[in-house]
Amino acid sequence: MRNINKLLQDSQAYLSARATLLLELQLDDRRFDDSKIDPLVLISEILVAMLFHGKLAQKHDQPDFDVKMPQGQLIQVKYVLNKEEAHELERKDGWDLYAVVLFRDNQVHMVVVFPNSDLINIYQAFSRKNNRCTDPSRKFDLTQARFTQMGEEKEKFEQLGLTIWNKDDLVRWTPLPLSL
Repeated sequence: MRNINKLLQDSQAYLSARATLLLELQLDDRRFDDSKIDPLVLISEILVAMLFHGKLAQKHDQPDFDVKMPQGQLIQVKYVLNKEEAHELERKDGWDLYAVVLFRDNQVHMVVVFPNSDLINIYQAFSRKNNRCTDPSRKFDLTQARFTQMGEEKEKFEQLGLTIWNKDDLVRWTPLPLSL
């Protein structure tokens, strides 16, 4: 049987931690409603913006992109936090790069960035294929096995056009000077 006092205490702790996190993200441009934003969305978008020296989109809820790079390239950012680590990747107009931030074991585990181009070579590099995938040049499912393989075979996938940061890369990351 559940304990109502424990539930109330835990929810208070969560809401307090959430408020602290939103404050720490230092977003004072008020482009979103604090009560409706998913902090993991913000963490993901800010992380990708930092990695690419980009700027967050003016409107948080615009459909096409979340980060604009100094060179003008647009990045769509999504995060994955589910038991199966399942996420459908689909090429669409409106962005140049598609970043997926994977949360695993209560932390950012990996950031994988896909180009908005033919995905067939990336799909073919996966050891596990899905017969239901009708057009792997445009879309396919990312799964726990595929995230794991990309992490273990980072160089192979980077040669195919992906950019990958695993959690160790992120811990050691320091901003590089912008090239002009």
